[in-house]
Amino acid sequence: MKTLRVSCVALLSLTACVSEPRYSCGVPLSAGGCRTVSRVFEDSLKMQSAKTAASEPLPVTNPVAPMAAPNPGDALLTRPRVVRVLVLPWEDDGGDLNAGGYLYLRLDRGAWTVAH
Repeated sequence: MKTLRVSCVALLSLTACVSEPRYSCGVPLSAGGCRTVSRVFEDSLKMQSAKTAASEPLPVTNPVAPMAAPNPGDALLTRPRVVRVLVLPWEDDGGDLNAGGYLYLRLDRGAWTVAH
């Protein structure tokens, strides 16, 4: 009798799972359901191509006025010189891996120049 009850409960729970049109992640089919990463990527490419095909160039609403040329004798500030240095991943003496990255070094602060 006990095995019959267990079998009935298992059967009812399985039919409840089958009767709902859901995937294992719990997202209903009406909301897109569960998709693989490659499927999401393909769908995003399709959406991007549809947007670019249907899009029109946007009108310029606030055009930027061109900069006026400096007058003779005006003081100008040159751009500072900056160097980007790549530091590759490395292992220190303690055996820890350091991920590396970029260092930005400012070689000078720029200089004021006065046209003669």
